[in-house]
Amino acid sequence: MIKKSLITLLATLPMVASAQQSEGKWVTHTRFAITSTKNVIDTKDKVYNLVNNSLYSLDKNTKELTVLSNQNSLSGTLISNIYYNNDKKYLVVAYDDSNIDIVADNGKVTNIPNIKDAVMTQSRVINDITFSGDKIFVATGFGFVVINDTNMQITETRVYSYNVSSVGEVGNWRVVFLPSGQVYYCPTNAVPEWLNGYKTTTIADMQNGKVYAINNNTMLVLQDKRLAKVTMEENGDEVTFTSTSLVEAVPTNVQKTATGYLANFFAAKYYYTFDNDGATPVKKTFSAQELASCAPDGDGAVWGVNEKGFHSSTATDTYYKPEAVSLKGVPFWMGYNKITHKLYLTATSDNGVLPALSGAIFEIDKFDGASWVNANPTGTSGSQGWYWPIFDPKDSTDTYYISTRLNGQFKVTDNKVVKLLNNSNTPYVARKAAIRFDKDGNLWMVHSSLSNTVPVKVLPHDKVYSGNFTTSDWTVYPVPDVANTNSFKFNIFDISNKSMTKSFCCGDYTCPIIIWRNNPDLSKPEFESKSFSSLTATDGSTCSWIYSYAMKADLDDNILFGYDKGLVMFKATDAFNEGFAVEKVPAVEGSKIYAVEVDTLNRKWVGTGGDGLYLLSADGKTVISHYTSNNSPLLTNVIYQVCCNTDNNSVFVVTPLGVQQFFSDYSTSAEDYSNVYAYPNPVRPDFTGMVTITGLMDNSNVVIKDAKGNVVKQITSKGGYVIWDCCNAEGDRLPTGSYGVYAAQEGAEMPAEPYTKVMVIK
Repeated sequence: MIKKSLITLLATLPMVASAQQSEGKWVTHTRFAITSTKNVIDTKDKVYNLVNNSLYSLDKNTKELTVLSNQNSLSGTLISNIYYNNDKKYLVVAYDDSNIDIVADNGKVTNIPNIKDAVMTQSRVINDITFSGDKIFVATGFGFVVINDTNMQITETRVYSYNVSSVGEVGNWRVVFLPSGQVYYCPTNAVPEWLNGYKTTTIADMQNGKVYAINNNTMLVLQDKRLAKVTMEENGDEVTFTSTSLVEAVPTNVQKTATGYLANFFAAKYYYTFDNDGATPVKKTFSAQELASCAPDGDGAVWGVNEKGFHSSTATDTYYKPEAVSLKGVPFWMGYNKITHKLYLTATSDNGVLPALSGAIFEIDKFDGASWVNANPTGTSGSQGWYWPIFDPKDSTDTYYISTRLNGQFKVTDNKVVKLLNNSNTPYVARKAAIRFDKDGNLWMVHSSLSNTVPVKVLPHDKVYSGNFTTSDWTVYPVPDVANTNSFKFNIFDISNKSMTKSFCCGDYTCPIIIWRNNPDLSKPEFESKSFSSLTATDGSTCSWIYSYAMKADLDDNILFGYDKGLVMFKATDAFNEGFAVEKVPAVEGSKIYAVEVDTLNRKWVGTGGDGLYLLSADGKTVISHYTSNNSPLLTNVIYQVCCNTDNNSVFVVTPLGVQQFFSDYSTSAEDYSNVYAYPNPVRPDFTGMVTITGLMDNSNVVIKDAKGNVVKQITSKGGYVIWDCCNAEGDRLPTGSYGVYAAQEGAEMPAEPYTKVMVIK
């Protein structure tokens, strides 16, 4: 019954791919970390690279580098692998959800969703794809499927309830490999319906074998321990298989070249070439991890991809690197500096959600609205990794402070560590600290380590600013219950700008939420604190948690506390009153809450551990939007972090599969024109996006003039910002120069001088 149902589903016609749309605009910021490169395929005109689930395409003639995704041509998001048919000139894109796209060389995309959409209990995972004549063989967790590439329809569906690692045709024989190493075969002109109708044999060390036919009686087989050459000798309806090991290492892939074959060994940092018979091996060694490919119908140049980008063997010093996040470690923490207008993205040490990636030490990328720049600072030390970046609200330089696992806290200016906060100048504890600036620029630090006599401390801003301070310059507050654990979990800490109330939880097993307020005179270590191991809701129920992950103060002196069973909200100062009770946020009750952020309208953006991204009203009672991977381009329903860019009302989210940005359909307007600015600025020649001009009053007439005072463009704002494509009224890209931005509301005079200028470099 399952088989018949599946065949009916697979017989449906393929669909033309189209990206899902949702309100607002989504942008995926791809990640280019060579350690996660999956495949590189050189074709006559293009080079494809799959890395971090992102598919890049380099046009070898124009050198234009583009990303193929569900936001332009593809139908899916999480790409598991890519395969190329050299004879028919098309790329097959396989997705984690078993969706399939076929991308022709002319760019046309045909979607074949039939395996993804099949209703069945067996695994539909795609293990391998091979080609033979007009057939595309798709090996899956339930058996295999054959697609006819002339009409892109399913011609065979084999539901064996066996996991098939690979299937293909070698001369007159079809061969099927199982992960166990068992091999089944049959004549191509007499294919049985069931697997038990095949002949079977065992070839030594063929676990998880992948088939690559090289002639009518020989195939290369990629398996768990080596690359092998297997010859087939026919004897009536029987075949004798003989295996010869070619390379005693785990192969990444095998590809056809003009003179034979190329086999990559990515982890081992080399590749082999073979002749057309799979013989005459020649080894090429790399100094770092790299994948190579050479098109059978190309010019003979080998194209490779390494951490510097795409490059050709004929131009070894020229690289083409995509505009992307470059962190080798898992991107996790974010911070947006409202003064420098930059997003800071870091890898992480272990934090209770995911462990640190080996080698992910002190990594940070910066995004200025147009470009990602790797900015790993000089002057770091140790090997423990770090956590969240924070910014002094009174410092206009490119400076951030960041906490490490065991090495204190760094002050980084212009990508250089200029100050290390440790036991020489702070009441130090050798465990990661939660750090925050309050609105006055005072630096707060909270350590939750066991037997800690300095759990809470603050450094006044004048000392922060001077950079010259000692341990005695800090005020210490012995807040009870802060120092009760010695783990590295999800320290969460925030400060309400209205009442200056502080709230903290170390995030570990059933640890309490601690709330305190102190004497505004920091020279007096007076404070009042409350500690809660559970919270009483206004409906009388008890809110308890095992682990907690999010703490955020909103614009109205409310504290939002996110934990493994939901989200609650309460007025910060109410925590000190009798009968204190919190409001549950009903929309996310029962969900694991990883992140909460507040935008300029005091709305709440809530990132969950499996239920996507929520946008809630200011009071938290109404769901304005709920974004999931099913109704939006969101990569996954797990959201590690959320960060609001208050300049253009966009929201950044970090997921296990990448960084995304959502541009909302609202904007707040300014009360005057005292803070008008534009970004990116300057506009570089390779920037093709839109310049944002923000800080405007509502319904402003915006006039852009060249250096001679000529009006080149007029735009009307519908809120606090406008976007400009750096073109004139006729749509022509403007030449290099400085362009003034003038603005006035309807009926008012334009100012004599521009509020800001944009430097365009063509």
